[in-house]
Amino acid sequence: MRLLAKLAKLVRPTAREAAARVRPNSYEQGGRIPWSAGYSKHRSALVTSVLKSPDLLGAFENSLPLPDDFGFKIDERVVELPWVASRLGRGDSVLDAGCAFFKYPAARERISGESSVTLIALDAKDMTFDLNARSVDRVQADLREVPCTSESFDNAICISTIEHVGMDNTQLYTSNDIFRENNADDYLKVASELARVLRVNGNLYITIPFGKYKNHGWLQVFDGAMVDSLIASTGCQLITENIYRHGPRGWQLSTRQTSADAVYFDVHSKDADARFSNLAAAEAVVCLHLRRI
Repeated sequence: MRLLAKLAKLVRPTAREAAARVRPNSYEQGGRIPWSAGYSKHRSALVTSVLKSPDLLGAFENSLPLPDDFGFKIDERVVELPWVASRLGRGDSVLDAGCAFFKYPAARERISGESSVTLIALDAKDMTFDLNARSVDRVQADLREVPCTSESFDNAICISTIEHVGMDNTQLYTSNDIFRENNADDYLKVASELARVLRVNGNLYITIPFGKYKNHGWLQVFDGAMVDSLIASTGCQLITENIYRHGPRGWQLSTRQTSADAVYFDVHSKDADARFSNLAAAEAVVCLHLRRI
């Protein structure tokens, strides 16, 4: 308890200092409008800064409050990546399902050179980055049928990917028309497959947009019932569930109840509601740590 109290006092100034080290660019100079010029560069620099801050990672690991304005107007990657990085278990083999984690150089730096890594994505271009590991397998595949033998991995990561499976992935992720779908329950197949390829005592880390259910065509926002169904379909033990919500104070810890009305700002939609333009994407995200027993 003393350690947690000390960490809670340290995390706020450390986070502000980390954010200050991100140099201003056209995104900030243009009024910090999500997805405007310079946004992606600013986000990457901020994520890198957070992943290199022991105090901030400690806050994520111990479910402590985040500093005021943390990740304000930045999409959910700014909480998803450090949340996973702070909890990623030790082990020789790691699966990145969707490649949203190792896409970031600072995340790749956290992997031991003795580890083996498997990357799976619909499109091969999403796996072209270099990774310093004992072995790296790049597999172009559908996560509903993971082409790996059972009990292959110590850790599996799936960041903001399950919500796209079974939906219309031709909008952003592939040109193959067979993935122009509307099978809203197929996330259950993915969850089951990810659990299947885990070894006993292996860890599964899943993050998903959370709030009021909505099918956006190319993704869906999960409500509480869907999260429960996903957990049940894995047959795994739930170790931790954290929900973060974006608001006037940036990203902060929340609960299912207080985030039940959260929305998703779909910047790709011509009908996007301008009332939520401070959002880059999800207003809330649920982060699940599951363990195969």
